[in-house]
Amino acid sequence: MKRSSSTSLAVRQMVAVIDARFAECSSLREVALVIGRREAYLGRIFRRRFGMSVREYLAERRMEQALGSILKGEKVEAIALEVGYKSKKTFYRHFRQRFGTTPTVYRGLTNESGAMATADGSAAPSR
Repeated sequence: MKRSSSTSLAVRQMVAVIDARFAECSSLREVALVIGRREAYLGRIFRRRFGMSVREYLAERRMEQALGSILKGEKVEAIALEVGYKSKKTFYRHFRQRFGTTPTVYRGLTNESGAMATADGSAAPSR
């Protein structure tokens, strides 16, 4: 039972580190250094718990944050840097892969329809 609680604690620590530092953390290695555990172990337990890699989770967190900023009308270039992308081109590519369009077009589509989209790309009812 101790191993299970230790594993659960490690996963919670990983999520806390990623959520707090998603703009600075770019790899499992960095998360492992902060927590003080081995990369291979952390990667394995994270994938088992969430069904995705730390890198995939990190990308999701960044896109969630970026989406909120895009819908607020902030500049795309500033958003890319704010959420941890060093290259605007990489940010655009990841955004297009995730949402099927560019950030600017996405913003225009959500503004026209009056609906805000959620992080999973589906439309949420407008208020």
